[in-house]
Amino acid sequence: MTIVIREGFKAGTRTIGFILIGCGMMYGATACTPEPKAILAVERSAAGAPRLLVAPCSGYRARSLSVFHDGNSDHSNSWRLFSVGGSKSIDAVDFLVTPPGWEVDESTLPELRESEKYTAKIDGSIKGKGLDGRISFTLEDLQSLGDGEVLAGAWDTRVVSRADFLKGGSKQCKP
Repeated sequence: MTIVIREGFKAGTRTIGFILIGCGMMYGATACTPEPKAILAVERSAAGAPRLLVAPCSGYRARSLSVFHDGNSDHSNSWRLFSVGGSKSIDAVDFLVTPPGWEVDESTLPELRESEKYTAKIDGSIKGKGLDGRISFTLEDLQSLGDGEVLAGAWDTRVVSRADFLKGGSKQCKP
């Protein structure tokens, strides 16, 4: 079988097969990147500082956590942490406080400023399957939270009760 794609160029069955295999491989490579889930939330601590909460997903192991000024694709102006060799996963992290078993990878974001948008991101897995989360927020968003409320969501930030967020769920925790 020969298909004429344009005058002077003929594609045989073998060529078409390679094209289809290449397209399938490209689809597979892009489909393997997990869509961020709502496993990360942000709340205001008693001192008024941002605190990141991680949903209680059974078997979840976080590898890295970062907060960066939104709009900086190179992650300059960021605070990034990484887990040190198989340490226990985290439940909550206060901004600029390094939890036990974690190390600072970058600290070029010494404070959060009003009227600026920030994104927090967590990368991890459950049984080797990627499960990532993200949440965008401003200091004004945090100041507007009532007692027992958190900002949650992956792409659509919304206010939810802290108790509801910490209930987790199969959809929230599925890689």
